[in-house]
Amino acid sequence: MPDILLREMDRQLQVREDCSLDLHLTYPCFPRNSALSTHYRREAEGYLAYISRLCRDVLPGLPPGVLGKHLRAERICTVGWAREDLISLYFDRYEDMGLYHTALGRRSDLWRMPEGRPVKMEELFCDPAEVRRRIDVHIGREMAADPPGQWFGSWRKQPRWFFLTERGMGIYFRPGDIASGAAGIPAFLIPWAELDGCLNFPL
Repeated sequence: MPDILLREMDRQLQVREDCSLDLHLTYPCFPRNSALSTHYRREAEGYLAYISRLCRDVLPGLPPGVLGKHLRAERICTVGWAREDLISLYFDRYEDMGLYHTALGRRSDLWRMPEGRPVKMEELFCDPAEVRRRIDVHIGREMAADPPGQWFGSWRKQPRWFFLTERGMGIYFRPGDIASGAAGIPAFLIPWAELDGCLNFPL
């Protein structure tokens, strides 16, 4: 398994005299791939610059009483699976800017190693249509076991994203797409055994 270090960046940014924002983010560093390390370091620095601009130029102009005293922004990297040939990462974002709602999101990256080339879902499977069918069956089975009304009926039409783990493929949706936004990020783990015969890579 290749070494991946998670770097941390913490800042407290002053918005107004009575209001500050706590920023926390983590990003990966690849000792054997400086290009990927530079990519994610610059991405982290760009996010810091974005939040800093908000604190300097946008948030101070909001009416008194809107912001509150403490705001928070996070972007956390998780290593789903690190192999010699594949590395799967996902990033969870949470922002509470003291407005009327919080922002929550997830994105994922999959890299072919050691060259550090991005990989799409279609490259991983010899029969992507069959994989999608099996994913639908698994998610439908999990949803049927939950209380009625928890899920929206149009979930098969929604775009979905994925990450890899040692136990299987994680499928996730945006908050509010297939369930109430208060439910967070809906995610389902499809065990590798349910995708047997469809993989283009050895487990």
